[in-house]
Amino acid sequence: MDGISAHWALTTFMEAWRRKDQIRRLENDNLQLRAQNDELSTERDRIHAQFLALHRKQFKADKKNSPTPVAAAEEQEPKKRGPPKGHPPWTRPVPAHIDKIVAVPAPAVCPHCKCAALSPSKEKVKHIQEDVIIQPRPFVTSFLHDTAFCPSCGRVVYATAPGELRNCPIGPTTKTIAIWLHHQLKLPLRPVQELFSTLFGMSFVPASALNFSRKAASQGQPLYEDLRDKIRASSLLYLDETRWRIDGQGAWLWYAGNSLLDFFAIDRSRAAHVIATILGDDFGGDIVSDDYAVYNVILARWRQTCLAHIIRTAKDIATEIGLMPESKCHTADIHFATDIAEFFQEVCALDKKRRSGHLSRKKARAMVPTLRRRLKALCSRALRHPKTINLQDRLLSPERDAKKLFTFLTRPGMSPTNNHSERAIRAQVIARKISFGSRSDVGAHTFAVLASLLGTARRQNRDPLTFLYTLLTQDTRAAQAALYANSA
Repeated sequence: MDGISAHWALTTFMEAWRRKDQIRRLENDNLQLRAQNDELSTERDRIHAQFLALHRKQFKADKKNSPTPVAAAEEQEPKKRGPPKGHPPWTRPVPAHIDKIVAVPAPAVCPHCKCAALSPSKEKVKHIQEDVIIQPRPFVTSFLHDTAFCPSCGRVVYATAPGELRNCPIGPTTKTIAIWLHHQLKLPLRPVQELFSTLFGMSFVPASALNFSRKAASQGQPLYEDLRDKIRASSLLYLDETRWRIDGQGAWLWYAGNSLLDFFAIDRSRAAHVIATILGDDFGGDIVSDDYAVYNVILARWRQTCLAHIIRTAKDIATEIGLMPESKCHTADIHFATDIAEFFQEVCALDKKRRSGHLSRKKARAMVPTLRRRLKALCSRALRHPKTINLQDRLLSPERDAKKLFTFLTRPGMSPTNNHSERAIRAQVIARKISFGSRSDVGAHTFAVLASLLGTARRQNRDPLTFLYTLLTQDTRAAQAALYANSA
């Protein structure tokens, strides 16, 4: 070893080996960190794309201020406001009665040119004006009851007059309007109190207004149970659910209804047992809903998944992928999502033709195999993005939505979308945003009962004020007759 110390050589060799091993481990760590950095960058880009897509969806571009080509602006003529040419004018219906006649003498000076040389004319100009009368004072009724002694009960008894609420200092009309303002027009209780105090001179505290609703819900409980039975016997139902809060805790508002009935229920759970409790174990009608899995527990006769949800999902996916930096790598995914949205928009247009009579039910049924083949061809592409792959599986898998996409073409009266539920539940969403939900389980049940009864009255073309007045002053049979156009 040319005089080199063996100890020094071994030490140098071991040090070199240790440094090489350290460098190798650092290189491995560096590769792992690079891989993690790439994953985090991809996740960051995905979240940023989702944020931009959501922002553009909520805050759409102002079309009035957006630049338009000069040629396109010259070609498009501004649409004239108002009804189309030849459309008959709308006039207010003539009142059925005249309460007051006011004779107005002819003017002494022309109101236009100020001419004073006016001559008498035999022509009469009739002007009818409608208005309301505000009397800022309550109408007080004193009921004087004749009594009789009951030997069976051993006490004095008396009858209840029409329109009288026993042991209630506030009458049924006030309660009816207060309930209607709170549950139909979604006014909070304090504005309801202020409205009655200002317009009618009728004073009560907000707690009294709350008690009005609880009393009406208690009176309407038999009708609510009967409405549940009618929902279970329906041949077609639209189902949906939305968030609710009970004393600040998360809950869910469930909806089931059709063109004649509305039924709401509030529960702290979003599990399948809630909808099973609403519809029962032997529901045999048709169902239109979104793709929420809990609806699969219902053994419906036929099912239609909401195509509007699919269209919206496909458009959101295409927008999100298009906003990502590596969108060029997912061109096929963008085209797939866009084509799926356009395809189902075309399918939804078939429902309009069917309802207008331009497409018979037989021809609509015959189109289903062709539509399935077209959808299968669209879904045969090779995709890379996880969301488009999931959408592709959703449309092709029999366990998911493959069998529920074109049912509306074969079933009479069924819609391809769940817009019926969305419209029915919209007013309750507004109420949730105003009131932040309910303060107790009793309040939640009260809200569900009155929302169901008032919604059903609207679908039955019944006056809600007349129904509420009947509910507060008469028995269940009379209230049922006031709720349904056909109480049978």
